[in-house]
Amino acid sequence: MAADILYCLTDRYDWIAAELENQIVFMMRDGTAAIQLRGKKIINSLHTKSKKPEFL
Repeated sequence: MAADILYCLTDRYDWIAAELENQIVFMMRDGTAAIQLRGKKIINSLHTKSKKPEFL
């Protein structure tokens, strides 16, 4: 899924995370069960990633 690749790029480009979440929510509206499951996993990962403190 292209969303997985974009998720990997969120470390490098901060703006991708917000747009990726919006697009996944849009796809999940009428998506299959597989798209909805994968979308939930990616969104949860995005939220978990954003809560981690940065130590730099």
